Amino acid sequence: GIGHRQSDCPKNPRKGLSVDEIYDESDGEPIYDSEVIEDSVKNEEHMTGDVGPVLVVRRNYLTSYENDDEWLHNNIFQSMCTIRGKVCRFIIDSGICENMVAEEVVKKLEVPTQKHPKLYKLAWLKKSTDVTVSQRALISFSIRVTYKDEILYDVVSIDACHLLLGRPWQFNRHSVHDGRTNTYSFMFGEKKIALLPGKTTNTPTMTGDSTNLLTQAKFESKMVDSGVVFILVGKFIETGLAILNWIRTLIEEFQDVFPRELPDGLPPL
Repeated sequence: GIGHRQSDCPKNPRKGLSVDEIYDESDGEPIYDSEVIEDSVKNEEHMTGDVGPVLVVRRNYLTSYENDDEWLHNNIFQSMCTIRGKVCRFIIDSGICENMVAEEVVKKLEVPTQKHPKLYKLAWLKKSTDVTVSQRALISFSIRVTYKDEILYDVVSIDACHLLLGRPWQFNRHSVHDGRTNTYSFMFGEKKIALLPGKTTNTPTMTGDSTNLLTQAKFESKMVDSGVVFILVGKFIETGLAILNWIRTLIEEFQDVFPRELPDGLPPL
C-alpha cells in the first residue's frame, strides 16, 4: 500500500521517547540583557580606608592600596574606618561568627555598653585563655564619605584590630568577596561599594639615641584621650658630704685659689 510517516500513523503505539519541540532563537522578537548590571558597574565606588592618626598605636600600620598584588597572596582583609572622629583599624573575616569591637576602643571613646543577653566564650583571639563575652555595644562607624553604618558589636578583649566584621555583617550586607583582589563588594543604598584592602607594613624600629617631642596641641589631645599624665621632674639633692674642720679652714684661707666655678679652658701660662 501507500506508505506514511510515523507521526501520521493512526496506529501509533507511542512507545518511543518524548522529544520537546526545538525553537529557533531567530524566531520571534529578540531578547536583550538588562542594563541594570551595566548601571551598577558605573555606580560602583572603589573605597580605600580612612587616613589619619590611629586611635591606638599598633605594631602594624596600613599603607595605601597598590596595584602590585603579590602581597595579597597571604593577607586577610584589613583597612581603616572612623569611629567618633578617631581612625580605627578593622578586619573582615568570614571565619568569625559575630561582629566584635575591642574593649580598649569602648573605654577610650566612652561608648555605652549593655549586658549581653547570652554569655559565651571565645578562644584564639588573644594569646591567653578563653575570653568571656558579657557585653555588647552599638557603634556607628564610617569609611570615607559614602559608607556610614551602625552595628551592634560584642565587646571583646582583642589586640588584632579595633573592629572585627564577621559573618553577620557579610550576611546582612549581601557582600561578595573576590579572593583574587581580596575586595568586598556590596550594595549600600543605590550605590555599589567595593572595599579595597590596606597593605600591612612592619613599623620601623628606632635605633640609637633619639628624642621624641610633642607639640603642646598634640600633648593636650593625648592627655584628654588617656585621662592620665605622668610627669618626671628632676630635682637636685645635696649629698650632705661632711667636710673636716681643718679642710674647711684651709679652703676659706685660700678661697681665691679655689674658685666656685671652673673656667672653660686651661688657665693662662
